[in-house]
Amino acid sequence: RSEKLIFKHQSPNDNLVVNYDNKETIKIKKETGLPIYWFSAKEKIEPGCYLENDELVFQSEEHKMFFAKISDLPLPGSHNLENILAASTVGFIHNIPGKIILRALKNFPGAPYRLEFIGEFRGIKFYNDTCATTPEATLAALESFPKQPIILILGGKDKKLNYENFGIAIRQNKKIKKIILLQHPAYDASLKILSALKKHLDSEKIIQTSNLKVGVEIALQQAKANDLILLSPAAASFGMFKNEFDRGDQFNKIVKNL
Repeated sequence: RSEKLIFKHQSPNDNLVVNYDNKETIKIKKETGLPIYWFSAKEKIEPGCYLENDELVFQSEEHKMFFAKISDLPLPGSHNLENILAASTVGFIHNIPGKIILRALKNFPGAPYRLEFIGEFRGIKFYNDTCATTPEATLAALESFPKQPIILILGGKDKKLNYENFGIAIRQNKKIKKIILLQHPAYDASLKILSALKKHLDSEKIIQTSNLKVGVEIALQQAKANDLILLSPAAASFGMFKNEFDRGDQFNKIVKNL
């Protein structure tokens, strides 16, 4: 609905940038007379930006331009790729050269608290995904790192969510080395997560702690060079922290003081 409100208030001189991979947004084509540019991570489209053999392409009636490779992009995750394709499409609409777009993509650090790269210590990378307050968000974060071994820090306050499928998905992810589970008297989600995990994982894979700093230190002890430590809690923060941003800030401070 919000997308429709946006294009209904556009003028005839405006352009519309639409996600071709979303079945709902494709329908907008029939409802507007505005020029449409597409972006897609799955299909070759025109005009717009898409992914072809791990390269980002801008295609128009006049020309086809390869302007970046997946390896050029510092931000992990399919959601970041979609955002990059959308932003690049806007850049090309405004005639920004491909090399300028590539430079901007390489230098963009990403949104804070959402798969934010914090730093590297002893060859171990740290990512802050404190805004992942649902199991689905944490699973999406894990899918962003298909190759690196992961020590996952999670747990928090319940939002009346179901974690049974989460436990199954965690078992199926062979890249997870250890799970650091944050515990607190207010953290009822941690109890649900623990129950779901114990049905599918050996207990030795789960380490519980009531202190984030201790959790990071334990994760560091378990990690080796080329591993990554990911804070992606799958739950709300209240009780141990003021809010999810406070949780993220404390994590950042702990990592930077290592």
